[in-house]
Amino acid sequence: MIEIPTATAAVTAAQTLIDADTSAGGTDLWQSYAVSPLAAVLLSTAHDNAGFADLGTVRDVLTSPASEPDGQPHPGWVSVAQRCPDPLLSSALLRAAALEQRQRDSFRTSALAALARS
Repeated sequence: MIEIPTATAAVTAAQTLIDADTSAGGTDLWQSYAVSPLAAVLLSTAHDNAGFADLGTVRDVLTSPASEPDGQPHPGWVSVAQRCPDPLLSSALLRAAALEQRQRDSFRTSALAALARS
């Protein structure tokens, strides 16, 4: 669990997670792109959990489809973005959800790799 009381804290946490993943090698476009949408998921899940982001829940959200079909066990990116209390981070996650499938997969891979190190 990571305490995420504000949007600024969410961006800082997302950047820290990404930076930890890049310590083994160089950065790429998708790692840079992942910071704001990952921060949106962190902030939204923390907002739903008394200010603490559960990284397991964050992983579940990121592995869910961008927009969830009926009966999906975890919320999709669009519904998480709609619950995000920060409009800039929310729009970043909505933009990620609107990417083409291959681009979404690249973003998702970068974000999940960063979470795997935590």
